[in-house]
Amino acid sequence: MRSKVVIGANFGDEGKGLMTDYFVSKFNGNCFVVRFNGGAQAGHTVVTPDGERHKFSHFGSGSFWGAPTYLSKFFIVNPLLFMDELSEFDFDPVVYIDENCLVSTPYDMYLNQLTEKLRGDKRHGSCGVGINETIERSNEEEYFLKIKDLRYDKIWKEKFKRIAQEYYPQRLKQLGNMANPIFNDDLFVDIFKEFKNKFFECDHEVLSGQDLVFEGAQGLLLDQNHKNFPYVTRSNTGFQNVKEILEDINREDDDTEVVYVTRSYLTRHGRGPFPTEIEGLPYGNVVDHTNIFNEFQEHLRFGIIDLDDLVETINEDISKNNIEKRSLAVTCLDQIDREVIKFYENGIFCNSSIYYFIEGLWGATSGDKIYKSFGRTRETILTN
Repeated sequence: MRSKVVIGANFGDEGKGLMTDYFVSKFNGNCFVVRFNGGAQAGHTVVTPDGERHKFSHFGSGSFWGAPTYLSKFFIVNPLLFMDELSEFDFDPVVYIDENCLVSTPYDMYLNQLTEKLRGDKRHGSCGVGINETIERSNEEEYFLKIKDLRYDKIWKEKFKRIAQEYYPQRLKQLGNMANPIFNDDLFVDIFKEFKNKFFECDHEVLSGQDLVFEGAQGLLLDQNHKNFPYVTRSNTGFQNVKEILEDINREDDDTEVVYVTRSYLTRHGRGPFPTEIEGLPYGNVVDHTNIFNEFQEHLRFGIIDLDDLVETINEDISKNNIEKRSLAVTCLDQIDREVIKFYENGIFCNSSIYYFIEGLWGATSGDKIYKSFGRTRETILTN
């Protein structure tokens, strides 16, 4: 059995959806796409060769191929956003959800947004879909809500009621917020009921004997243990979770290729350190249709790649997890000017050819393969 692992090497938005779609195509859709971290804050865009486009949040980026999605125990499910995204398809993607997935509620979303607003100029860059609040709530046993709780209406409705009537008011009081927005709890209950019928509850055994494409969310520079804390996400964005899943299904000796993805320039959502940030666009051909302005993450920020920092970031994940077979992917190469890429090396600003940059990155990480994307669809990807 084979496994491909797609990991972002930047602040996210590297092209993980594109690479996931590409690898699923190599399996002709006969594989599972495994979401191994994050949740609804992901936005992985896939554009098919015939122009079909979708920004994937809950569903694996191989869904156009009919590949089933497995939301692992490390994923955080948001039923409201799941159902909203599902309505955008003209087909029903096949989804398996691990019984131990945490479940977000509308209260988590509101509290997450309120917390970010109260930070004022010290915002962390949260996207406001409730990830952090869901994790914090789940630290209290009487209020945690998992997929397996949805098996029995009496259990999940009682937990939902306690969250609404006990936990939520307590958190509002802690935040010093006296306003108490009225939620339509009956509407949310109805959505949860409908959500229950749109997936298969399972455990990791569903992955046994399957080819797998692991689709990461965010990037290594946003890992919860990165030095940029607290301007990070609450998850492991590298290989760590994948390693545990492979061990759970006795596949640690599997034929696994880990692919670290970077754009040909840097982007970042929201607040937080960005040492090589620039004003404006790095290249005249840069166009981004996915990352539009929102109240919490604001405008997409742009910067120049620091080659030394990129290599160090990738090599740290390789070393920490003893990864033997690793490759690189560089996306958005069609957007740079005249095949000349801008980057920093040894603290010096460089203008050099694509191939000099790629060879330097490839050699410094001892990569097995290099994937180069010169467009938005899987058909634009070349490999050595």
